[in-house]
Amino acid sequence: MNYVDKCRVLLVGDPGVGKTSLANLLSQNESTRGSKWTVGCNVDIKLHTHKKTNKQYFIEFIDVAGSCKHRKSRQLFYKNLDGIILVYDLLNSKSHSNLWKWCTEVLNSEYMTKASNSKSKKKLIELKIH
Repeated sequence: MNYVDKCRVLLVGDPGVGKTSLANLLSQNESTRGSKWTVGCNVDIKLHTHKKTNKQYFIEFIDVAGSCKHRKSRQLFYKNLDGIILVYDLLNSKSHSNLWKWCTEVLNSEYMTKASNSKSKKKLIELKIH
């Protein structure tokens, strides 16, 4: 059996901005309409093969609830992350300005501060989907 690298990607943003739909689009290559609000966390999985190297990656898209009442429970899913996707609604400027709040919450969580003390380096990449 071939070894498959895994990657954990977190999706965060205000409630109702489309995190669940984006996770489904990235993992299943199909969009969803009228999905229910996430309570706790949804995990979508994709087995991705890199075109140039033919290497396989197991990608977990972790979609956490955006509601403020789930703030403490969200932090359980901030452990061992390889990437973060910040999601906002183009028609809702407040959801865009709240991205700083989301960055602060994730980066100041107990799990991220432990990870920053380790020798591994993380890169921040901005991905815009229109």
